[in-house]
Amino acid sequence: YVLLGTVIEKASGQSYPAFLKANVLDPLGMKDTGVETGDAVPGLAVGYTRAQAADPASLKPAPPIHMSVPFAAGAMYSTVGDLLKLDRAVASRALLKKDSWERMLTRVQGNYGYGWMASKQPNGRTFVGHDGGINGFSSSFRRLEEEDLVFIALRNQDAGPNFSNDLVAIALGAPYQVPKKRALAKVDPALYDDYVGEYQLAPTFSITVTRDGARLLTQATGQQQIEVFPESETTFFLTVVDAQLTFQRDADGKVTGLVLRQAGREMPAKKVK
Repeated sequence: YVLLGTVIEKASGQSYPAFLKANVLDPLGMKDTGVETGDAVPGLAVGYTRAQAADPASLKPAPPIHMSVPFAAGAMYSTVGDLLKLDRAVASRALLKKDSWERMLTRVQGNYGYGWMASKQPNGRTFVGHDGGINGFSSSFRRLEEEDLVFIALRNQDAGPNFSNDLVAIALGAPYQVPKKRALAKVDPALYDDYVGEYQLAPTFSITVTRDGARLLTQATGQQQIEVFPESETTFFLTVVDAQLTFQRDADGKVTGLVLRQAGREMPAKKVK
């Protein structure tokens, strides 16, 4: 996206913020949206992070990041109301040519189109949109194409459960779980050695568990490394999303797999290494 932003500047002869303002934001009337360039933005929220990842009460202002770093891969501010205007443009296929919209919203690699996620659900519904996150902030923009429903969530905190799935479930009358506060248990870190290994959820998707002293770390295929925290000797919870891992042992006490619980689903994984 940084490269694409540079292409926009070279092709248009304008700065990236100026091009977006003239060609997207102004035409859609998105007056409370822009690219941070270092100038003061009236009413801009302060972003927060957790001093201790497992403690929701340990919030503190997030460390600053200059917006020239994310550039076209982020650096924008907005409001829910303005993003609704963007959604109306998506629904009516405004601003762009029809074939451009089709390219954006059609999967070309995994669930990615050109810039947007596009996933077909087992129930036949099509989700398009994108989640985002940066120091002190997280966001979610998801729309159901067939129902013309949109779910927009902006939060000035960079860690915690993504509740967009629950909002979707509530709107559709589907089951959902209310997030609950997880209690941190005292566990001997020596126990973590038993859990180290690779757990396969699907042929091309695994969770790798490692130990770093008194910390237990997990890393899913293609994703960043995340610390998990003990709720008991066998169950651990994540703080960046509302998910839990429960390790399983056989009759001889050997760890043979785990179960990942997330978004109302239970996904077993066999220990393969």
